[in-house]
Amino acid sequence: MNQDWQNPRQFPSPWVRSPDNVLGGVCAGIADKLGVNPLFIRLFWVGLVLCAGTGVFLYLALWISLPIRGDYDALTRPVFLGVCSRIAQKWKWDIGLTRFAFVMATALSLGLTLLVYLAIHFFMPSKNSEKIIYK
Repeated sequence: MNQDWQNPRQFPSPWVRSPDNVLGGVCAGIADKLGVNPLFIRLFWVGLVLCAGTGVFLYLALWISLPIRGDYDALTRPVFLGVCSRIAQKWKWDIGLTRFAFVMATALSLGLTLLVYLAIHFFMPSKNSEKIIYK
């Protein structure tokens, strides 16, 4: 596990889902990150659901993307081929937002981003391949 992610002075707190949830912990996690009452986020989400159902799609995408607070292994653990975790570690981006960006891009591009994702998997070095020394 990457110890740097546990140092709150070095990295900002990650976007995570809350384990104290009503459904998936997304609204409570966003409320914790923004420092507001979860009720306001939930009311906003209900408004998005009433607007052509976009809130349902966004909620599911965030539920898939964001790790649960307290599961620090999830900040570096690969989920699907490990591309998002490698990108987040390389550029010190938030893993949850990186995964969310890929989920949204894949959905909006009707799967074209999945091809880019697979290409990145094969061309971006993994942690194991960086340690190999060729002579």
